[in-house]
Amino acid sequence: MSVCFDKVAAVYGFLEKALFGSNLQRMRLQYLNRMEKSKQILLVGEGCGFFLERLLEVNDKAVITVVEPSEGMIDQAKARVPEKDRERVFFCNMTFDRFVPSVTFDAAGTFFYWDCFREDQLKALLPKLFVSLKAEGFLINVDFFESTLTDESGFKLTHFIMLRFLYGFFGFATGIESTRVSEIEPIALANGFYAIDTCLDEKLPVKGQVFKRRFV
Repeated sequence: MSVCFDKVAAVYGFLEKALFGSNLQRMRLQYLNRMEKSKQILLVGEGCGFFLERLLEVNDKAVITVVEPSEGMIDQAKARVPEKDRERVFFCNMTFDRFVPSVTFDAAGTFFYWDCFREDQLKALLPKLFVSLKAEGFLINVDFFESTLTDESGFKLTHFIMLRFLYGFFGFATGIESTRVSEIEPIALANGFYAIDTCLDEKLPVKGQVFKRRFV
């Protein structure tokens, strides 16, 4: 599962804002308040730290573990961590399949992460995330989703073309093997999670969801 964003790390923030303005960040923060009281938080594939920066502002007690395989992205994220918070943020420079947690987490966040993987890879990674969470721990996930080409307004065709462009660009720049977004919800439900909230962006094919880990 080797995907490396080092080549685009320095310009990722610029590219996101140039292409999407503040829309992706707004969706990242849709459920931020749910983590205000969490004590142990896991962020997987956090990238350049857009969510981490805001999380530190609303939760001044949590210990946060960031699993990110790109050294360049980690450098970008570290620059967003205030000096007073550096002792409670731990960066793990590795892919999630190699990550061995030393604690179980109250909450986890994945933002524009799962779209990098094929469905068979998701089926291997979701059980690992499940066992990383405490019973009744929750996952906040925000990601793109595939639209069907049936909307008379033309927006879904635009979404389809946009996603094909993104996959082409990031496939070339980072080596991701996936060529389309695999729906995470059925895989999460089959691996011990249940959905408690969902929101859709009004303009983009982006979905935010909150999943809870079943008590077993």
